[in-house]
Amino acid sequence: MTTTHMHTDAEDTIHPTQPAPDAGPLSQAEIDRLFADRHTTQLFSDEPVDLALIERAYADLRWAPTAMNNQPLRLDVVDSPEARARLAPLMIEFNREKTERAPLTLIASYDLDWHRHMGHLAPFRQGFEENAEGKPGMREGMGRTNALIQVGYLLVALRAHGLEVGPMAGFDAAAVDAEFHADRAWKSLLVINVGHAAADDEKAQQPRQGRLDFAQAAVLLTNLWMGFPYMFLVTTGALQSLPEDVDEAARMDGAGPWRIFRSIKLPLLLVSVAPLLISSFAFNFNNFNIIYMLTGGGPRFPDAGSNIGATDLLITVVYKTAFSGVGRDYGLASALSIVIFLIVATISAISFRQTKALEEIDK
Repeated sequence: MTTTHMHTDAEDTIHPTQPAPDAGPLSQAEIDRLFADRHTTQLFSDEPVDLALIERAYADLRWAPTAMNNQPLRLDVVDSPEARARLAPLMIEFNREKTERAPLTLIASYDLDWHRHMGHLAPFRQGFEENAEGKPGMREGMGRTNALIQVGYLLVALRAHGLEVGPMAGFDAAAVDAEFHADRAWKSLLVINVGHAAADDEKAQQPRQGRLDFAQAAVLLTNLWMGFPYMFLVTTGALQSLPEDVDEAARMDGAGPWRIFRSIKLPLLLVSVAPLLISSFAFNFNNFNIIYMLTGGGPRFPDAGSNIGATDLLITVVYKTAFSGVGRDYGLASALSIVIFLIVATISAISFRQTKALEEIDK
């Protein structure tokens, strides 16, 4: 069968109405048990999952920080062969076997009617339920965003209760909603296999892969923050300059919004935007300032023979090779500069050729 868990007033009895007093920070070993020492699990053992652990994890995730304390996350617990047989065909092929072998699977969804519980969850916002009733776009956006926050807490809570998890986004969401949510306004987000890792199968958990460290994430976010306004203005202006009669003709021929964008708007947009994308690529490929001022190229690789770090670009390596340290090597720096020129020139030439082809199509 499929057991459904959703927020109700009665569920306050599962967990104290207030979190326990702060007992101080967790030790690094305790933190590692939840994060660094845990892996996404692909294959599970046949050991059954105690539903009480799922209920306790759900009670814990309710303390996630959400907008106005809304609780949009809903869970379908797929714990029977019959329910699993309904779900497995809706997964992409890569995820099908994992779902069939999992002892328990959760379908994490967000409720489009989450606002109807706000009288209990946020009594300080009087009239919100009535006001939100006529704003389906707002309800969907807030529901999805805050449910994703709760899903993050759910994964950590399941691990804290000794379970392994395998979250998956590869499934037919519309088909899952039709199969499991036909009588309710729920939209599926993720399918999460839950259980205990198969100890005798090396494929149960894959080796740990690389992660972006703080410096790399900071560089990417800063570069995005600095470059987004310029690209937004350019792209918006180009979109507004596209002829409306072409769009109208496509709609009359039966083309949908996605087909119009992919086959008409995007090619026309690239004619004017492609040169700017090329210049933006060349600038970011040699974005010395943001690296030098933000991280200095660090953190340095401990096993590297020279001063090379995780956020270095070729241009910062050129600078360090030529102007910093004891063993300055102008010859190597010059060679690297030529490599940079060849890379940028080659990609730019290919891109300009493609842009010229688009211009000929436009004519």
